[in-house]
Amino acid sequence: MRWFSSADRWATRRPRFLTGRRGLLVAAVVVLSAATVATFAVRSTSGHPPRGRSITGSSPGPVTTSSVSAGPVGSVAPSEPAPAPSGDGCVVSTLSRLTLEDKVGQLLMIGTPIADPTSLVAAVRRYRLGGVFLAGRSSQPAATLRQNIQAIQQVATASTGIPVQVALDQEGGLVQTLSGNDFPPFPSAVQQGGWDTATLRSATA
Repeated sequence: MRWFSSADRWATRRPRFLTGRRGLLVAAVVVLSAATVATFAVRSTSGHPPRGRSITGSSPGPVTTSSVSAGPVGSVAPSEPAPAPSGDGCVVSTLSRLTLEDKVGQLLMIGTPIADPTSLVAAVRRYRLGGVFLAGRSSQPAATLRQNIQAIQQVATASTGIPVQVALDQEGGLVQTLSGNDFPPFPSAVQQGGWDTATLRSATA
């Protein structure tokens, strides 16, 4: 009597599912599975993801220094200070030495009778006025009116260093508030509008 081991029994008695067409199908499936596992293993070790899949949550690649700001994230680089507005140096220096009272006074224009402009001298000195208005009509000579205006300008210049602006109602044409013998008649605005630039300049020089 002969004894068979389990290995001998498996060799002599092959299972039916490994024979015929069914056996070939099972073998093909096993081969394909092994090939897929091998391909995945090779790609994993080489650092390349398998086809049809994307890697999420992976660490970013090396970043160049040109794409990284020096400051913290979300910070804005300090901008250059805005240049100071350009202007006349005389105006800038004059305003810089004026007090608040001086600047307020320069915004005011006070009227006074044209017959006695010097009556406004005290107000110009106290309030540092920026302008005076000579109201009314005058037949006094131009030299007398010039002398009175100069008295006001001296007080204004001594107070703020700025002469006052002098205004009066000398429209020209039918309105001639200055009617002294040495005051020439002022043409109307309509007449002046018909003059060329050279004529206007010569008439007002």
